[in-house]
Amino acid sequence: MKIINLPIESTIPRIIMARKFQLDKNTEKANGRISTVYEVSYYVEANGNLQIDKNHFNIKPGDIRFVKPGTFLNSTPDYTCYTVNFDFGQIETIYSNQILDNIPEYISTDGKLKPFFEEIIKRVESSEPHDKIYQTALLTQIISSLYELTILKNPYSEPVKNCIDFLELNFKRQISLKDLGEFSGYSDIHLLRLFKKDTGRSPHDFITEFRINHAKKLLTSTEVSIETIAYECGFKSVSHFKTLFKEFTGLTPGSFRKNTTFVF
Repeated sequence: MKIINLPIESTIPRIIMARKFQLDKNTEKANGRISTVYEVSYYVEANGNLQIDKNHFNIKPGDIRFVKPGTFLNSTPDYTCYTVNFDFGQIETIYSNQILDNIPEYISTDGKLKPFFEEIIKRVESSEPHDKIYQTALLTQIISSLYELTILKNPYSEPVKNCIDFLELNFKRQISLKDLGEFSGYSDIHLLRLFKKDTGRSPHDFITEFRINHAKKLLTSTEVSIETIAYECGFKSVSHFKTLFKEFTGLTPGSFRKNTTFVF
């Protein structure tokens, strides 16, 4: 897996596949898979569950998932979605820029993007050159809109937003729920409820994922030892770091470094 820095002006997606997909109780259940390209899906009808890496979501109509290559995916019925698979020139490659890095893996919308997905699906079988250009324009609009929704709509309440900022600035430290409670001025239990309501996960899960993502960057962009990275990212021990890293990525830190390159 390569990680390539992509200039904003070059964020032009290449559609690989677009389809309408339905998963119901009669569909053979998969054991999950690892994505090899970018995938964006709009859920039309939904009453199922979705797992993205270690995060779990209850699917609702209007929800959109945006996943990068190398992401573990698993889902349970029932749902119907429009899915577009794409890359920016190379498969099994993660592209990095301000837009792509800031679109969350799962976002709830008001449904306004549904026509864009429908139009892409409608034109996917066309052999007309202008339809290919139009599909790319529609997908570019979807990506741009998801970024705009993320930037303009802050989904977090003030205490949760403050705690997230605190966690991201102090991720190298050992931070307890009690520490966050004292920082925010809320009781431990109340803050935990707020955090789960806003983010769908606990503060511990949030900071663990943040540490893993930071470790990925260090593994691919530096030659710092795995032991040093473990402590630089706030893990209690090297063995604990290796265990969690494999749970999140399916690879050991050493294998991840060996199989991933970062291109500036």
